[in-house]
Amino acid sequence: MKALLLLSLIALAAPLIAAVPQQPVMTSYSRLWTDSPFTAKPPPATPTAAVNPFEGFSLGGVSRVQGGYFVIILHDKDPEKKTTVAPGQKSDWEILQVEWSDTFWKETKVRVRHGGKEGVLSFDEAQLTLASAPAPQPQQNRGGPQGAQPGQNNPIPQMPGGGRPRPRVVVPPPNPGQRR
Repeated sequence: MKALLLLSLIALAAPLIAAVPQQPVMTSYSRLWTDSPFTAKPPPATPTAAVNPFEGFSLGGVSRVQGGYFVIILHDKDPEKKTTVAPGQKSDWEILQVEWSDTFWKETKVRVRHGGKEGVLSFDEAQLTLASAPAPQPQQNRGGPQGAQPGQNNPIPQMPGGGRPRPRVVVPPPNPGQRR
């Protein structure tokens, strides 16, 4: 009976002594999922290509002027939107360096800073070419001047066949002092 009393006393005191269960620290198991012999190792991280923060911009022109460089920056999506950067002119763009090409002027590159980002601008062939002019409208030639309609007061009379009369050429009379 003493043994039973002792066991019941220990059983009643055990919950008072025991601590509240705690969540295990996740880093204690990190070795299991990184170095597990049952899983494949993750592929090595591939270096990403350097992304140009000025992808939508191109160089329209660059000239060396007194005090720095004069640069024209074109926007690819809106060709009418142009930004000029000149020395002494307040601008959001800052010219850091110009790398002149020795072989071809279109290979010139300009290192710029805008909005805390640095990048390189270069010439874009598509931005430098002019858009083709619209095709001319076919005109109907009815024998009269352009825009003249039959029945209106036309300055050149119409011939019965629809053609124009031949222009009259008048030869001036010879001067009295000239001999033939």
